Amino acid sequence: MCSTKRFATIFDNYATQMFGVFMMMWVLCLRKFWQRYLAKFQYQWCAYEDERRHEIPRSAFLLQSTATRLNPSNGISEAYIPKMTLYFCRSLSILIKII
Repeated sequence: MCSTKRFATIFDNYATQMFGVFMMMWVLCLRKFWQRYLAKFQYQWCAYEDERRHEIPRSAFLLQSTATRLNPSNGISEAYIPKMTLYFCRSLSILIKII
């Protein structure tokens, strides 16, 4: 019984939770920096395909968007939701959560 208790305390303690949080943050950072690292090589070797050009916006977003603006990076007019509308919706949802 004593050996099983000793074995359980190795894996079942507060350090395990902290290790889990550390691993979560480490994986997020690793993934982000790995994508940057790969993007640098794809750009240098011209091996990237601009998939964003072929993305189709969600139909719900197109229905909600009331205005269009010129994208500064590629010069194409695209739909967007004005910031005041977003601020209004977010503040309304916060008020509803408080009530």
